[in-house]
Amino acid sequence: MLAAPLPALSRAPWLALALGFLVGCGGPSDREQIASVVERSLTSTELNEKCESLVSERFVVDVYGDRPECRGVYIRNPGADRIQDARVAATRIDRDKATTRVMYRSQAGVDITGRLALAKVSGTWRIDRLGIDLLRSMVPTFAATNAGPMDVSEARCLLRATRRLSNRALRRVGYAFIGDRIEEGKVPDGVLDCVVESYQASRRR
Repeated sequence: MLAAPLPALSRAPWLALALGFLVGCGGPSDREQIASVVERSLTSTELNEKCESLVSERFVVDVYGDRPECRGVYIRNPGADRIQDARVAATRIDRDKATTRVMYRSQAGVDITGRLALAKVSGTWRIDRLGIDLLRSMVPTFAATNAGPMDVSEARCLLRATRRLSNRALRRVGYAFIGDRIEEGKVPDGVLDCVVESYQASRRR
């Protein structure tokens, strides 16, 4: 004999309990999502993550020009900027915008730290812009990553050249290095000279 269905009122407490459990066990917080996005952006080898799901449209356009060129950079240089570990701290969130401080060691063995901005796109946090302090911290690795190992004099040349740049110019230079677009007209002559010196020195070794 089939049991009679429970009255609606007797089921209500169970429904409320179930809903309460689901709410209490919700997804990761915004800060946890941001930490995950930053870490994956530095360690992932997936082109879809590097050029789409982890970065905003503005970031792709500013750094690479478009998504196909972004993919081309990582196809030509697989794992070029990939690292083993990254930490984030001091995350600040204002609705669909956020900033966080990232710390990691580059493949060139340089400790890098600075802030980056993120934007929430369709409910997902994505890297939107690199902070000037982060770009300045990355300067010693630029030539080492893009033009072979630097010696002390080449590293000093690059540091001197970039220290004289305005924040706007430094962002353009930094994005050109990351986007593999180091060429005449894209970066100031002083910076380009340092990269050429580094490349020529690496060919002589």
